[in-house]
Amino acid sequence: MSKLVELFRGGAWLTLADLSARVAAACSLPILARLLSPEILGIYSIVVSLVLTAKDFSSLGIGIGIHRNGAQYRTIGSEAVSRLFSIGFLLICIFTTIVALLVWSLRDPLSRIWLGDSTISPFLSYAAILIALQPLSEIPLKFLAALHQFRTHAAQSSFAAIITNSIPLIFAWQLGISGA
Repeated sequence: MSKLVELFRGGAWLTLADLSARVAAACSLPILARLLSPEILGIYSIVVSLVLTAKDFSSLGIGIGIHRNGAQYRTIGSEAVSRLFSIGFLLICIFTTIVALLVWSLRDPLSRIWLGDSTISPFLSYAAILIALQPLSEIPLKFLAALHQFRTHAAQSSFAAIITNSIPLIFAWQLGISGA
């Protein structure tokens, strides 16, 4: 298969994965807005935004290195790529754990000073837990993309997007904000 066809096919799979994630989020948000009050939806959005920002911050660009160098596995060898994946995953786990511990330990001042509402503190605890768990689902997807396993990456990403957007809906329906 020519490199150009391979490039377009891989791009199509990645586009499909991104599109499915966006559709799942776009479908879940109106339902969540109906289940929660505007104030509670705002708290939920702050927690989700904090988790996503912390994930991006704590990856320190290591994911880009995994993509770039992992994609060269045919030229640099499987042993070097294996080392890269191991060290990259370890570094991201370490930094996300540090960020999660910072959010956890500073949850009271963050909620009181930054957000102006001390009742949000327990939700920042949930955010810290989500920050710490984030690399366990995100990094293996980066490995798949780096190794040009775009179909598997798209299927996993789409499935994860549907699940991660459905679970808060189910729990919000049953338990309100603490469930979401």
